[in-house]
Amino acid sequence: MSLDTSSAEYWDFNQEQMGLYDVPAFIDHIKSATGQSKVTYIGHSEGTTQVFYGAALKHRYYENNVNLFVALAPIANLYNVQVPAFHSLATYWREVQLAAKTFGVYNTFEMNWWEDEAVKLFCLPFGETCKSFLAYFADMDPSVDNLSRGEVFLNNFPVGQGYQCVINYAQNVNNPEFRRFNYGEIENLTKYFSVEPPAVPLNKISIPTALVSGNFDLLGDAADIKWLTGQLPAETVVFNRAYDLGHLSFSLAKDMSWFSEDVMSVIHQYKTNNYNSSDEFSQ
Repeated sequence: MSLDTSSAEYWDFNQEQMGLYDVPAFIDHIKSATGQSKVTYIGHSEGTTQVFYGAALKHRYYENNVNLFVALAPIANLYNVQVPAFHSLATYWREVQLAAKTFGVYNTFEMNWWEDEAVKLFCLPFGETCKSFLAYFADMDPSVDNLSRGEVFLNNFPVGQGYQCVINYAQNVNNPEFRRFNYGEIENLTKYFSVEPPAVPLNKISIPTALVSGNFDLLGDAADIKWLTGQLPAETVVFNRAYDLGHLSFSLAKDMSWFSEDVMSVIHQYKTNNYNSSDEFSQ
């Protein structure tokens, strides 16, 4: 069965489904192609959210297939997020979801003329919210980030964000916990057997986890990182350090020694194969 990529059914997913199905599909393919027993997963921002869902709800799979989870600019709970747009979305997420469905803007930020016009219509009632939501992607600091690469980066980013993923983040802003997607009371009863969506059992995550955060990150606030650290089993947090980086700095920083030195050191510590990256560069 195949679905029309412009249909609501095709975009009926959020970060939880990515963590339960998409990420494991990638992992299985990599293992099949390389013959390795486990892989190291490195995610940034939403790439970490997916694994927080997946590793909590499908913890045995991740335990058996991932030797280390490196979470760059980790995002789970957003209770202390400093981006105003997310607070606006948190208040009006039901209206935003209705607008998305009304105008058929399921694949937000897609690069074609129809989506551009649809997003404009979608943003009319929430103009300032749309502007400020996009503004957080440009949190680049010229003293930290390579702005010349930022222009290249932002030419195609953000692109292809499912509307449910945006709504999912908005739902978690006004909640001190990290919860599963809120489908509404009736559908919640069907899916979760409760009116409210349950909290994600982060305490069930059993893979070694490296938390790498930014002191200048307005999206991944330090208070939320502290909360996240406290929810994870203490023995799984094998590295936890904040650097003078913003949210996009993890891709655009002038100084990437935090990765080449600290993160690579943790990766080598938890690797489950005999590959040595230094061998490749010595040839």
